[in-house]
Amino acid sequence: MKKSIPKGVLIAGTDTGVGKTLITAAIVRMLRQHHLDAVPMKPVQTGCINADGRLRAPDIDDVLSATGLHPHSSEMDLMCPFRFTDACSPHLAAARTSTYIDLGDIQRAFNELRKHHAIIVVEGAGGLMVPINDEALILDLPVLLDIPVVLVTRAGLGTINHTILSIEALHARRIPVVGMVFNDVDGTSPPFITEDNPLIIHKKTGVPVLARIPYMREHTSLPELAEQVTQILEYETVMQAWRRLWQ
Repeated sequence: MKKSIPKGVLIAGTDTGVGKTLITAAIVRMLRQHHLDAVPMKPVQTGCINADGRLRAPDIDDVLSATGLHPHSSEMDLMCPFRFTDACSPHLAAARTSTYIDLGDIQRAFNELRKHHAIIVVEGAGGLMVPINDEALILDLPVLLDIPVVLVTRAGLGTINHTILSIEALHARRIPVVGMVFNDVDGTSPPFITEDNPLIIHKKTGVPVLARIPYMREHTSLPELAEQVTQILEYETVMQAWRRLWQ
């Protein structure tokens, strides 16, 4: 019998730049607005910034800003245990600093966060097949942490192939998928494409569509975008899809 209350979820993407950080922030906001103690986690962050002798992780910083959370530095280290300055794949960023990304360290950080919070919303890096180290992929994280996946994908042209392949990879590993979020990141595809893509992908995969995020102007800050997306996400739709995995 599976647990009735989920302990976390991985926000995975079909690629880089699809809006995982935005959706992570919106889901944390949504859960907290419904009185669930949710916090974010970014196990591996590349493209970090040196500030005051400390590597700042921009994605986790953006999510914290969007959710109004102010964790202690020790908890920040759990939320983002591996940080690198090079903006590249985790395995390469780690190799360039002679660091090994140990999945055991990620699991321990997750478990420690779980001692103090109800739900951990974990953001991946790039797509599911991105290497974490020489052996592991982002695809291994939901198995490691025993959590389901919310898949974030582009709304426009090209998303059918990437999304169905990603779902097939998840299904092949028997990883539960809560649902898909279609994010119109550039506004270049006409509505007849962006409206049909979620329909045909759901028909082909059976995976629920949790939300369709319309194109929003480029220069809006992530906290402002997260507030708008939180209004689009329907709590009952997300939770119903989430709970079905535990039935």
